[in-house]
Amino acid sequence: QGLAQARHSITMEALGAVERVRRWHRAGQQNTSVLQKAVRQALSGEGGPGAQRRLYEVVFCDPVTSRFVPPVASKRRLLKCILAELDACSDCEDLDDDLYSACVEGIATAGPEGGPEAAGFEGYRVLDMGGGGIGLRVTSFMGGDVETGCLLWSAGCALSALLAGGHLAEHVSGHVLELGAGTGVAGLVAARCGAAIASVTLTDGQPAVVDNLRHNLEVTASLGAIATPVEVCRLEWGDASAISGLTYPPGAIIGSDLAYEPSAIGPLATLLGRLLQPVGSAWSAILGLTQRTEFTYDLFREHLAQNGLDCEELCCSDTANQEALDWCSLAHDFHTLPIQGEAGCRLLRGVESDSGVIRVMRIAAAPVAG
Repeated sequence: QGLAQARHSITMEALGAVERVRRWHRAGQQNTSVLQKAVRQALSGEGGPGAQRRLYEVVFCDPVTSRFVPPVASKRRLLKCILAELDACSDCEDLDDDLYSACVEGIATAGPEGGPEAAGFEGYRVLDMGGGGIGLRVTSFMGGDVETGCLLWSAGCALSALLAGGHLAEHVSGHVLELGAGTGVAGLVAARCGAAIASVTLTDGQPAVVDNLRHNLEVTASLGAIATPVEVCRLEWGDASAISGLTYPPGAIIGSDLAYEPSAIGPLATLLGRLLQPVGSAWSAILGLTQRTEFTYDLFREHLAQNGLDCEELCCSDTANQEALDWCSLAHDFHTLPIQGEAGCRLLRGVESDSGVIRVMRIAAAPVAG
């Protein structure tokens, strides 16, 4: 099992009611049902005395969201949820006029969703962790393939949750290389995970995404010093010479949603073959893959085998599954996952569950026959 890694995350249900709202606000939560539940709990008896005043402070006086403003869409939805609950709450204390009027004004002045920010970045999503936050500048307006690299996706959120919760400590330590990093969420989470992580290298093939990765690293560092060395560089999977320029020889590789495009599967498998032992220095790669089609998954396994690699799907505990659900509710594609309202349908594969919507794969050299 190896040394247990310290936990750097906590399920949202374990937090105080008002603190959950603060965290969702910083993280740019856009899932209306999640926001409604959090606000309802904060304004009910669970929120405790003075809940309305404390809610006003975490939404309108938070120094983090003042510096790193969440996307307009998430702010508007939160404020609408607060107003709806204030109007409907029969057991609320006397109405806090400051909270009510600030919500009304905030909705009026925020502008329409997809408005002025459409010309550039939408805002920031700050994910709280022990020892500091993860700051991510996001957008869906850059156009072309680049926009997918500046959003949060379910597989990356699930992988980040498992890293933050210490569930992958046995597999991810030493010098860590993230492929197709996008916003850098998983790699930046790994960098916050303590002494077991010697360094993190965030890579992507798109120059604009690499620029945004550097920005996200700076923002994350401003939210609390990062003890682990982190560097950002461009890495194109088809460039055989690119890996020779890495400062740190990787011991572990991480990545998410890397095998969704059939044309990229061959170059990805070839790159993994060069990075993993016995050719390279890494002992394994941990990838989070959203199950979209059996074709791409089977094609990926086929290309891995052609490069002398094998893969196994990791099983996750109920606790890990719940933590991943918390994180994945932030994802751009969360609403498309076939787990909404389906009893018994897990996000991640469990010990007693044959399948999950997101596969967490461990890839390493195939065992030698005989």
